[in-house]
Amino acid sequence: MEHITVIGAGPLGRAATRSLVEAGHRVTVATRSGTQLPGAQAARADVVTGDGLEALAPGAAILACCGITYTIAGWRRDWPLAIDNLIKTAERQDATLVVTGNYYSYARGRMPMRATDPLDHPPSALGEVRAEVSRRLFAAHEQGRIRAVEVRGSSYLGADAGPGAYLGPRFVDPLLAKGATSVLGDPDLPYTMTAIPDFGRLLARAATDPEMPGRAWHVPSAPAVSVRELARMLLRAAGRDDEPRLRSMPASLLRVLGWFSPTLRAVRETLHQNTEPFVADDTDTRELLGETHMPLEETAADIVAARGGKAA
Repeated sequence: MEHITVIGAGPLGRAATRSLVEAGHRVTVATRSGTQLPGAQAARADVVTGDGLEALAPGAAILACCGITYTIAGWRRDWPLAIDNLIKTAERQDATLVVTGNYYSYARGRMPMRATDPLDHPPSALGEVRAEVSRRLFAAHEQGRIRAVEVRGSSYLGADAGPGAYLGPRFVDPLLAKGATSVLGDPDLPYTMTAIPDFGRLLARAATDPEMPGRAWHVPSAPAVSVRELARMLLRAAGRDDEPRLRSMPASLLRVLGWFSPTLRAVRETLHQNTEPFVADDTDTRELLGETHMPLEETAADIVAARGGKAA
């Protein structure tokens, strides 16, 4: 039994904590507010300012599932501070540092995206920030300061998805209520989606598996489908057979709204993910770690049940 510190209590922090607790590990969840999760101890810490990090009890690993304000300015300001503080804390504790990542840094047009791809041409300011986070993380590993792992996934799906998730309640609730919802870009392109339980399970494994440090890994995800096909699955899980009506927000409208909303400016930065095929390859995770994914239909049923619908 190991002691693991999970930083962050959002959907991925909760999923990772659940997996670790079920495996019998002792878990401390550290957040700015001291959020209490089932089976875990609570602590207060802030990865951006560093407040509370020195007081955390040493453990075998630090699992960073922390959220940074979703704006370009917020990421540029806070992520470098956060990763440097996390590296220092892991070095002080002689702990493995596991960082939750995404696909923002991969160059456009290189499909499918692989965890071994170079992060040499990030397509956006957000991608540049995440590429720098990865560089600092693995530079510390190569210098022998820490043992580093990055676990990368795509837009996540699940019953615990929060209001900020692209395919979360803002997408699901209108669809289940009216059969219609809004999307970004082209709803008929292949798009890799990652189930929250799969993300949490691989994060938990990365915190305890000595074979995983030194590289990035992709969360095993269901084969890429279109957002329209996901909408069909959600309606079928609710016992309906009508065709979903999807309204695509024009890019021009998003550009205009971005003038008034820093968050929408950040969303605009990654719009190419919704206007071009966005497909990830997780072969390494499957072949080297023996991991697999939760069926997309099962994920859809869980989402519908959680949103008050009727899962078939």
